[in-house]
Amino acid sequence: MFTLAFERLPKVLMARFSSVFSSDDIEAIDAAVLGFVAHEGPVRGILDFSDVEAVAVSGPRLAVRSRRPPIVPGQDRVFVTPRPDIYGLGRTFAEQQRIAGGGEPKVATTLAEAYAALGLADPQFDPVETR
Repeated sequence: MFTLAFERLPKVLMARFSSVFSSDDIEAIDAAVLGFVAHEGPVRGILDFSDVEAVAVSGPRLAVRSRRPPIVPGQDRVFVTPRPDIYGLGRTFAEQQRIAGGGEPKVATTLAEAYAALGLADPQFDPVETR
């Protein structure tokens, strides 16, 4: 399960995941970001896994997605991964993206680190409706 929020001025889209992060979430977030970018244009991104309690994504499924190009090429992405297990998944995904030539996302352990990585000071994210 996830929600989206957008900080318009620096054009940063944030996805916040909660509860169980599953393979279905991977497909859903890809579709939501594609739709958003079609309307708003290129954006930088934050994927926040701070509220994830469990991960239900198989290694092979994550590997397949990590080898595909980023949805918004050339734009910075930061994963917020406070737990060691999720941090490991984030690092693995980032490494696979780099190897595939898609640009390696940064992996942070706090939302404050993610904001700093994108040069954000006191961002004001507005909720985005997803379908």
